[in-house]
Amino acid sequence: MIIESKAPTRVDLAGATLDIWPLYLFHPGALTVNAAISLYASCVIETNAPGSEQIKLVSRDTKREESFSSLAELAKAGRYRLPLLAEIVKFFRPPGGFTLTTDSEAPAGAGIGGSSAMAVAICAALDRFTGAGKSKEDWIHISRDAEAVVICVPTGTQDHYPPAFGGAAAIELPAGGEHRVELRLNLDELERRIVVCYTGKPRQHGINNWEVFKAHINGKLAVQNSMEKISKVAQLLRVALEAKRREHDAIAILRLVEQDEVRIDARFCLRPDF
Repeated sequence: MIIESKAPTRVDLAGATLDIWPLYLFHPGALTVNAAISLYASCVIETNAPGSEQIKLVSRDTKREESFSSLAELAKAGRYRLPLLAEIVKFFRPPGGFTLTTDSEAPAGAGIGGSSAMAVAICAALDRFTGAGKSKEDWIHISRDAEAVVICVPTGTQDHYPPAFGGAAAIELPAGGEHRVELRLNLDELERRIVVCYTGKPRQHGINNWEVFKAHINGKLAVQNSMEKISKVAQLLRVALEAKRREHDAIAILRLVEQDEVRIDARFCLRPDF
């Protein structure tokens, strides 16, 4: 049996880092705005012959692989060459032996949610393989938790929604949990107005988010104020993207442009090498 899945990466348009619990609770109305793009992460599961319990994990884009004689051996291993793959396999606990192969069109550390897309693609394939019957929201939370285990810091969920659902959306962040609201806009028009480019310089976004998280929780006022500004800009961007009439669109965009210097100052505070 062969099972294949793929999931898109995303562009984060506004509101990043706010999705990490409990930061959004301190910024009423917080949301993030993002959209899926046509750079994909993929996963292929090929089952072994009956009687074989060997599990082989392969990453084509990073050129790494590792093997285990059984699920029990994988589960008790202390370290992994491919920890994200291993952690999600441990959650689904698939029966029998198989080879799980992943690939990514996004450069590592490019900032377009490549690892999150990979995690969702793995969840989709393993869900079908095991018949677990998990929802897309389940895939998102399993992926979030697996990534947190791998990088050893808190992680959010906004990166995982575009891989699971596609399209463009606002991820609203009220008390009680996040939820996705599809944006009312023309995706073709949005695509014509966005250029995605790679600087060639990878970054460790999860680690930077951890520094921001600690500073916010520890009461650093500059960081708290910056996050509030980013929250307000995200709300304005949502209005601008969903504006129906030309005059409303112009007003919303003008307000957003007025906030641009604030947004840049806020991001510089959170990441000086931005």
